[in-house]
Amino acid sequence: MKISILIKSIIVIGLTLITNTTIAQSSGIQKLLDNPENMYGKTFVYSGAATSIRKWQIKKGFATEADYMLPKKVGILTFVVQDRSSSSSYKAGGWKHSTTSKATKDGTSMVANEIYSNVIQGLKETFSYKGMNLLEVSEYLNTETKRDLYNNFELKDPKILTMFSGITGQGNSGPVIGYRAMPLLSFGTGAKVVKARDAFFNQLELDAILIVEIVMSITGNALYSINSGILYKNPASGTNTIYGDFSEGAGVKITSNLYEKKPTYSDIFVTEEVEYTNKKGKTKTRNEAVGLDPNLYKLVNAVVGANVGSLEKFVLGKK
Repeated sequence: MKISILIKSIIVIGLTLITNTTIAQSSGIQKLLDNPENMYGKTFVYSGAATSIRKWQIKKGFATEADYMLPKKVGILTFVVQDRSSSSSYKAGGWKHSTTSKATKDGTSMVANEIYSNVIQGLKETFSYKGMNLLEVSEYLNTETKRDLYNNFELKDPKILTMFSGITGQGNSGPVIGYRAMPLLSFGTGAKVVKARDAFFNQLELDAILIVEIVMSITGNALYSINSGILYKNPASGTNTIYGDFSEGAGVKITSNLYEKKPTYSDIFVTEEVEYTNKKGKTKTRNEAVGLDPNLYKLVNAVVGANVGSLEKFVLGKK
């Protein structure tokens, strides 16, 4: 699938880092999709779906089992790609030389848009199958007040969206157009900021929040993680429970070792041989990235689908 000059223009600085490959799909992702038993049982990391809060609130009379039901309106709070740049270094003549190439912020956002446009229908169907309505930002920000609230909410720690440590250096965070880059960590921690965050979620009038974060190296042609998290509005909200309005949730994550010489999920761009004219006016050929491996979309759908399943088990008290 070609994607509007996805890589050759604004996305990548240091294009040669990915144009030498001729592989059209990630063998790591393909292997994973071919073994769903291993994928759902071992590779996916499930978190947050503990039933302790649910059990305590029911036992203390702050909520009943009937109060715990699957949310009707689930809003996508953010759908964001975090780019981890590629870097290399070598020593020569007593000097250490290092280079870092990374995607532009706008380019990362374009990659996020491409992934989103190929998965959103499948995600909506997954939620609909369980009786939930997955709403895009354009759907739940249905008043000027909500739009202003969403666009102007002050994040307490915005640096976390763009700064990374380790051998990969810095990266850029690009949300899908219309969304803000708002991972949970960007709201900060502590009782006061969490209370402000929950008040913000309540004003959006949603029963649950979905956050999707994809970490990849665009210049390095690799996927590092997909993280799907759903925050569920506490049915005991308004009582004297000690738990907050969005203290309950479930998450599913898939990760790859960032420091592997050959990442597990590499070669995620589809390439095509194209002709170009070099500086000397000669016609040459090279491979350029023209799209993303369609299996990446399947993997995103699988991670979010597993997240929906874990939410259902938690909410309904299933084992």
